[in-house]
Amino acid sequence: MAPGDDFPAIDPALNSSPRAAPGAGPAMAPAAACPIGAAPLCIALLGSRRDQLDVYPAIAAALGDAADALSLRLDILFASPRQPLGDTLDRADGVLLPGGASMANVAGQIAAARYTLDNAIPTLGLCLGMQTMATAVAQRMLGSAEVNLAEAEPLAPIKSFVPLAETAGRPHHRLGDQTMLSVPGSRMHALLGDRSGMRYNHRFQLNPALKQSLENYGLRISATDDSGAIADGIEFTGHDFYLGVQGHPELSSARGRPHPLLMAFLTAAARRRKG
Repeated sequence: MAPGDDFPAIDPALNSSPRAAPGAGPAMAPAAACPIGAAPLCIALLGSRRDQLDVYPAIAAALGDAADALSLRLDILFASPRQPLGDTLDRADGVLLPGGASMANVAGQIAAARYTLDNAIPTLGLCLGMQTMATAVAQRMLGSAEVNLAEAEPLAPIKSFVPLAETAGRPHHRLGDQTMLSVPGSRMHALLGDRSGMRYNHRFQLNPALKQSLENYGLRISATDDSGAIADGIEFTGHDFYLGVQGHPELSSARGRPHPLLMAFLTAAARRRKG
């Protein structure tokens, strides 16, 4: 993501408001909600209530679509990445790291991704969320908190994500609907098959210099662009559900046809609740 990309354009047909009717989508949980053991599934969505409901409601609506399809009662707990998370992540059955262009959110997203990685909490990252998840793994792998996105910290000694345009032949900006190829044998492939459509809006890519080390450490690049060169999906092999995509599956989700990634995420969160 980059300044000006804050939230991708939304197809008006997909830009429905989240529902709160009983059995028909998520309730919007206040900060003190989602106590451990509560009946509704609790998903922590890292972002302000205003951003995730008024500015860009597509993610909350897509979670509601998936919950409806799974007949799950769902609470969404908004957790600002700019505030101390406290026990918020412990109370959540799953954590969703959204996209966005505000680099002020990056440090909090990385910290959340590190926590969910270490504590086996189901985690789904979308666009910037995938970038912060991969960065959290890189920080743990290298034992250094100085690994960061080039966009968030241009002087970081180790950059986890670098501009696409730094690589010859890559576009300056990937925008719009494109094909994502899933790697056979990966969880992404099991969910989406060989090829799937995804909507993109980003200018940064996983640093090619880190790819092999990260894969050796357990961060599988489970999807790519159609050239096979740009990392479009990641998953951590030692985690029950730690998946991220560079695109925006929430924009191809709708009532009655929820996106498989969101369905799988809520299923993993429900499994953790039962376990």
